[in-house]
This record gives sequence, C-alpha cells and structure tokens, in this order.
Amino acid sequence: MSLGTWSPGAGSAVARTVGQTMVRRSVPDVWQFRQSAEQRRTQHLDISYSIHSLESVAGHLSHPADPSSQVRVRLEAITPFPVGTDGEYDVLQGGVDFYLDLSGVRRAGSHLGSLTVTFNNF
Repeated sequence: MSLGTWSPGAGSAVARTVGQTMVRRSVPDVWQFRQSAEQRRTQHLDISYSIHSLESVAGHLSHPADPSSQVRVRLEAITPFPVGTDGEYDVLQGGVDFYLDLSGVRRAGSHLGSLTVTFNNF
C-alpha cells in the first residue's frame, strides 16, 4: 500500500516554514471482514492498528539506506462500514487515517515500515 508522495517544492521558502510538515492520508480499504447479522447484534468488532519502521521502532517509518531519516506516524482508525453482502453475511470494511510528520525526514526516497491490523474481538 502506498500513501502517495509529498514534495515541498523546489527550494520554496514556504517548504521550510515550521508547521508545514504534517500530512494526512486516509486509506479506507485496509481490510474487509464477513460478519453475520447475528454476530453484528451480539459482538462488538474491536480492531487495533500499529505501525513499525524497518528497525521495529513503533510509530515510525524509516529510509532503508538511512535509518536516521524517519517519518513519525500517528494512526486513527476509520469506523468500519458495510460495503455489501455475501449470502447471509455482511461485508464490512475498515481503514485508517495516517498522520505523517515529515519533520524527521533527512533523505529523499521511500520510507518504509509494517502496518499490523489486529482483530481483537469479532
């Protein structure tokens, strides 16, 4: 999954202004889950998200060639919503908003990590 690209502009003074380093990316289709109508009435779907850099630093993405170049990431769950049915099951979909703090980026290029989605109760 790609969160897109961001560029401050070629040498722009605005690009160096403090406070211009936070980017929000919404990814509403991280997962889908089938749940019966009975399960929806009796069970609360509880899902948690975590993200770790290549060096296993929680809440960060990192550059593969320069681990000191990092993007801090805050995650906010998007409330699951129905996207269809499959026989007697509702198909729910969920996602996450990524708040990316680019102030720690020291090197151009992709910053990578792992997103973990945990279904705690279903």
